[in-house]
Amino acid sequence: MDKTVDRAARTLSQRRSVAPADAQALPQTRPAPVYGGDNTALRLALDLSPVPAFVITGPSTIQMCNDAAQQLFAGATQALIGRDLMALLPKAPQRASLTASLARSGAHALAAPFDILAADGPISAHLHITPLQIGEEQVSYMTCRPLTSPDHSQRHLADALNAAGAAIMMVAEDGTVELVNDAACRLLAGTESQLVGSCVDDYVPQISRQAHARYRAGHALSHRTHAMAGGRSLKALGLDRQETSVEISLSQIDLPDGPRVLVTLVDITNRLEHERQITARNDHLAALNEELTQFAYSASHDLRAPLATIAGLLELCLEDLDAGELSETRHNITDALKTSRRNIHKVEAVLTLARAGLSPVAEEVIDLPRLVAACWDDLPADGRPKPAITVEMDGPSCVRTERQTLSTVIENVLSNACRFQNPDIAENWVQVRLRTLDGAVSILIGDNGVGIPEADQPRVFEMFRRSTHSKGHGLGLALVQKNVLRLGGTIVLCSSPERTDFIFSFPMMEVTE
Repeated sequence: MDKTVDRAARTLSQRRSVAPADAQALPQTRPAPVYGGDNTALRLALDLSPVPAFVITGPSTIQMCNDAAQQLFAGATQALIGRDLMALLPKAPQRASLTASLARSGAHALAAPFDILAADGPISAHLHITPLQIGEEQVSYMTCRPLTSPDHSQRHLADALNAAGAAIMMVAEDGTVELVNDAACRLLAGTESQLVGSCVDDYVPQISRQAHARYRAGHALSHRTHAMAGGRSLKALGLDRQETSVEISLSQIDLPDGPRVLVTLVDITNRLEHERQITARNDHLAALNEELTQFAYSASHDLRAPLATIAGLLELCLEDLDAGELSETRHNITDALKTSRRNIHKVEAVLTLARAGLSPVAEEVIDLPRLVAACWDDLPADGRPKPAITVEMDGPSCVRTERQTLSTVIENVLSNACRFQNPDIAENWVQVRLRTLDGAVSILIGDNGVGIPEADQPRVFEMFRRSTHSKGHGLGLALVQKNVLRLGGTIVLCSSPERTDFIFSFPMMEVTE
C-alpha cells in the first residue's frame, strides 16, 4: 500500500480515543463520499500527501482529492469532485493506458510520464496508483508528481495564436491535435477540450479522408512549408457536420519532443461568394457588350437602307419641283414620310429593347391563366380572326414575379402566333400549357402556323431578324429573350411545318397558393 496511506492509517489508529467533538476538527476540505467502510484514512492520506492526490471510483470518476490537486488542475473556480479523470488527459493513447492501469490490481507506477491539462496549461507528470478496498467498494488512490510546472510560455503562445484572424492548429506526427486557437474552435464548431486530443483527419470530409492520411504522412517527411491542394478546392468538416471552404497552409516546427505541424486554415466562404458575384457581373457586362456590338452593327445595317431611300426620294422631289411636277413631288414626299415614320417606330422598338431589364420592377402575385387571357384580349385583330386558343393549368395558378416583364414575353409570342397563321389549313389554333408543379414554373406556347424554317431557328432571337412573311421590325423575339433572361429563365424553340412551340422555364420564380 502507498506509504502515505499507511501513515494516514497509523495516524488514524493513534486518534481512536479522540472525543467526537475533537474528531470533527480533523481536516475535511471536501465532503467525504459514503462507502461501505471507514474512509477517514483516505481523507488523511489526501491531506498528508505532499503532491496532488485523488481517490478514483468506478471507471475513472474523481471521488475525492486534496487541495494540491484542486489548485493545480481546477483552480479556485471549478470543482474536481465528480469529474471524469480522463477529461484531464488530452491524448487518446494515454487515456487508454490509464484506464487499463486503473483496472489492474496491486500498487504500481506508470512508466512513462503523462501529459495532463492543468488549470494554467499542460504539464508532464508521473502517476502512481494504489488499489484499495474500502468496505465493499473498490477504489484507486492515485498520486500525481509533476515533472514540470504549468507551461506559461505555451499559454502566452496560445494567447498570441488567439489574436490571429486565421484558424490555427498544432498537430503531432500521429495526427493528434495538441493546440488550437479560438478561431479554429469557431471554424470547427467545437470547444478546445473537444478538439485537443482528437485526430486531425476527423476534420476532413469523408470523401477525402483516406487520401488526406497519406498526404499527412508525406508532409511529415517533407520538412517544408507549403500550401495544400495546389489550387484545388478544400473543405473543413466541423463537429456540427457542416463543411466550410478553406485555404490551408502547413508549416513544420521542431520541438524538443519531436516535430509538429502548424496548420493554418483561412475561411474563404465570403471570398468565393465575392468571386462568384464578380464572375456573374463580368458575364453580364460581356453579354451587354455583345448586345451593344450586335445593336451597332444591326442598326447601321438596317437603318442605312431606309435613310438612303428617303434621301433618294428627296432628290426626286427637287427634280420634280424644277420640272414643275407638283403631283409627283407630293407623291415622293408621301413615300418619304411613310419610310421615316416606319423607321421611327423601329427606333422606338430598339429603345424599348435597350431599356428592358434596366429599371427595377416590383414583384407581385399574379394568376397565370388570367394573365394569358388579358394578353390575348389586348392583341389587335389585324383584319382577320384570331386562332382558337386553349389554356391548360397544371398545378397552383399563382406565382410571384414581375407582371409587365412576363406580360411582354407572353404578348410577343401570342402576337406572332396570330400574325403567322397558316392560310392553307381550315383551323388555326394556339395552345398554352402552364405548369407549376414541384416548385418550377414552365410555360409552353404552341401554334400550328407557318412555322420557322430550320435554317433560321439558330438566329431567330437576334435583333432585326425577321421572317420573309413579316412586316415588323424583327425585334419582338429579341425582346422576349431579354425579358426571359431578366426573370432568370430559359427558352427552348421547337418548330416544324406542323407545329411551333416556345417553352419557357423559370426555376427561380416563386409559386404561391
